[in-house]
Amino acid sequence: MTKKKDRVDYASISAAVAHGDRLDELRAIHRRLAKVMDDPKTLARDIASVSRRQLEVSREIAEMVAELDAAEEVEVSNDNVVNAESTFRPEAI
Repeated sequence: MTKKKDRVDYASISAAVAHGDRLDELRAIHRRLAKVMDDPKTLARDIASVSRRQLEVSREIAEMVAELDAAEEVEVSNDNVVNAESTFRPEAI
């Protein structure tokens, strides 16, 4: 089984793009959008589009995490591999 990549919370979106992967980038964008939503200076007309984008990014993150988790669950076992050195096991049929 592969080891999960240690995640870094990059300080900026540009740092996540430069040094991270797509998931790091999405998480940095998500944090930035949250800051905009929390900012009392954000105009009411902008809240709808920012919140819609934040929900889209949340879905992308959830999908990507689910894909990564599913990929980690796939484990190849030598017990299931047949090669020239394998012996016939009738119970396997």
